[in-house]
Amino acid sequence: MHFPLFVSVFVLLSRSSSSEVALHNITDTMSATTCTKQAQCPTTHFCNNKQRICMLKYAANSSCERDLECDGEKCFYDTCRQPCVSDNDCSLTKEYCSLSKYCTAKYCGLCLRDAHCANNRCHFFHCTFTDCTRALQAINK
Repeated sequence: MHFPLFVSVFVLLSRSSSSEVALHNITDTMSATTCTKQAQCPTTHFCNNKQRICMLKYAANSSCERDLECDGEKCFYDTCRQPCVSDNDCSLTKEYCSLSKYCTAKYCGLCLRDAHCANNRCHFFHCTFTDCTRALQAINK
């Protein structure tokens, strides 16, 4: 069933698992499609089982509950992640490509390789502490 939209409508979708709220803009060129399963939605959308409508997939860094809600098909710790094959697919100054093939934030602490560390220096399985802390603060500004 289709419901044509003649004006821009903002659909407010609240998450039951968190207090975060995602705001989605549905333009007048789209129509809302009802659904009960994912197969009823185009590949650019997901079936929102609570509202029973097809919704545009969320962009990277948006809140999510399931992989299929994300444009990159990766929902990790309730956040849509950018998929990757190598570190070059991520923001090299702030992220690295994880073993699970999604971009994740650099940090200071235990590491396996240089790309994990904010300062790009992993020495004996630990980011060099002083330099890393300064680099991480610069990244997070």
